[in-house]
Amino acid sequence: PYGGINRDVYLEFTSQEYINDLKIITTHKGYLNVEANITSSKPCEVIFRLRDKDLKEIFIAKAQCVNGKSSIETTLANVIPWEPEKPYLYTLEAELIVENQVVDSVEEYIGFRSVSIADGKILINDKPVFLKGFSRHEDYPVTGKYVPGSVLVRDFYLMKQIDANSFRTSHYPYSDEHLDLADNFGMLVILEAPISAFSL
Repeated sequence: PYGGINRDVYLEFTSQEYINDLKIITTHKGYLNVEANITSSKPCEVIFRLRDKDLKEIFIAKAQCVNGKSSIETTLANVIPWEPEKPYLYTLEAELIVENQVVDSVEEYIGFRSVSIADGKILINDKPVFLKGFSRHEDYPVTGKYVPGSVLVRDFYLMKQIDANSFRTSHYPYSDEHLDLADNFGMLVILEAPISAFSL
């Protein structure tokens, strides 16, 4: 077993008013629901923006903060769905406004997709998908449980070369970098529970 801190550690400085977290729900038909969890002792609002791959703004909305939350819900026309063969991602921006000033902002890459099960089949965007892949371990001989970005990119290109479209994780949460690359490469991920148990 490896010991110590396995991955990069970040210390983030914010003002006293900031965005704690974003909860995002989408479907391949353009449904978008975003809830921002806010820490603020002052009246505030959040501006939500959605940009396409060319960074063109295709949606903007403003919502007040109520009981530490700010949310929007809409259905957009003509979105490009995320699919394993065509993993199209949008950029969602959330800006926290306090006293007419932007005090915090968060950016996330999102895809419009739906996952369901019907008649014993896994459906992506209402179409059946056949999973072609394997289990992956997140480790590397030189760096232990931390897998450098260049190694991850190489691995994803190798997986695509053998026509894989999915993989299953092992024992613990994978890095955001790992899962973001899966989104970019059109890989479906079966996540393990965030716990590792061994019997002796």
